[in-house]
Amino acid sequence: MENLLTRVAEAGGEAVLLTADGGRPAARNAAIQRVDLVDRERRLPLNRLAGVSPSRLVRRVAGRRGGGASWAWRRLSGSRPYRVIRPWILWRALRPMLAELAPERTDHVLLVGLESWPIVWNLLRRNETMTYSYDLPIGYVDRLRAQNGRPALDAAPGSNPSPSAGPGPDAEGAPGGAEATAAPRR
Repeated sequence: MENLLTRVAEAGGEAVLLTADGGRPAARNAAIQRVDLVDRERRLPLNRLAGVSPSRLVRRVAGRRGGGASWAWRRLSGSRPYRVIRPWILWRALRPMLAELAPERTDHVLLVGLESWPIVWNLLRRNETMTYSYDLPIGYVDRLRAQNGRPALDAAPGSNPSPSAGPGPDAEGAPGGAEATAAPRR
């Protein structure tokens, strides 16, 4: 996913990686904006209640550092019902950031897994001209380079750089992943 976003950033586009993995380091490419939703997810009301650990509070009052997630949070977030609704909870965590992410300027969203569908669906409701797929559409990077006044690169093997090539690859049969979504923008 990061390689695809790097291609978008090098073509002059703005690439944003929305993720909910919590522990991975920042993106390798500085041009990719990385937004991790785990902290925002934990700050939602019910999750905040489950995230409070009495032993962490005692350690904090005593002046010692308490680390890690509480037992209740680990149990809740690992439960099957929570995993079923987690994609919608991640959308609730992302919603306050919409003004910053500007979905009306987004022209394509890359899906990584099934967990990202609620976010993509809600973004599509806000911008009906946006497209989505599991890969960059054929010729997308070249069109982006042309919009930004950069020369086109040689076509990658198996790709068709022609802007008249039609829509991007079909999303069916594409592999899933752990990250939520990635949205290259103009």
